[in-house]
Amino acid sequence: MIADVVDGQLVEVDRRMTIVRLGQGVDSTGAFAPEALARVFAAAEQFAAVIEAKDISRLRFVATSAARDVSNRDEFFTGIQERLGVTPRSSPARKRPSSASAAPPRPWTYRRRTSSPTSAAAPPN
Repeated sequence: MIADVVDGQLVEVDRRMTIVRLGQGVDSTGAFAPEALARVFAAAEQFAAVIEAKDISRLRFVATSAARDVSNRDEFFTGIQERLGVTPRSSPARKRPSSASAAPPRPWTYRRRTSSPTSAAAPPN
């Protein structure tokens, strides 16, 4: 996602989603599969072109905790660093609630920005 900060809120400018199946085989091997890494790196190269075209001033790449736990994490982190110029941050591991105690998902709510009545921004989590 590319966003601007307006009045302290993130305002989405561009959002792209590419399914790369990075977790392919991780449960059985404990590593990212070479073909999964190739897909991730190809997607990162596409995003790098978008980032350059949009003249982005700050970049953050967040990976799931799985990226921290796999045996070939260095290959993943180095590959992203080489393509995007930023070291990925891995999100903290979260304990998943059991289905009996799981709270229902919170629906997104939108608020209008005070500086521009034509745009809406999602509130931070």
